[in-house]
Amino acid sequence: MGISRHGRRLGPIDRALDGLGLQRRIAVVVPSHTSAMMLARTTDLVALTVADWLDDTIEALGLRTFPIPLDLAPLDFGMAWHPRNSADPGHRWFRDRLGAAVTAATQAGSHHGRRDC
Repeated sequence: MGISRHGRRLGPIDRALDGLGLQRRIAVVVPSHTSAMMLARTTDLVALTVADWLDDTIEALGLRTFPIPLDLAPLDFGMAWHPRNSADPGHRWFRDRLGAAVTAATQAGSHHGRRDC
């Protein structure tokens, strides 16, 4: 299963596999990690997600994780919002807190460059 907001079937995992002379079969592309986990829950498909981010959710869904056995570059995360929210104090507070949480987790090394599926 692939995850892409833009419907792309191939990405970094496929490039890494290609370098080893391998390829994966992508049965479906979904727009989010949430939809991928829900689909994985009721099928025999494999969903890819960032390690350790949703441990409670993954457990509650009856899923399990394992490391991807590939050397993959770290994921880049970014935030985007509508310009009308730029000056909104509540929105700015939320962006600041979210950015601080992601930065702290990355600096702690708990998510840096590690992906599970």
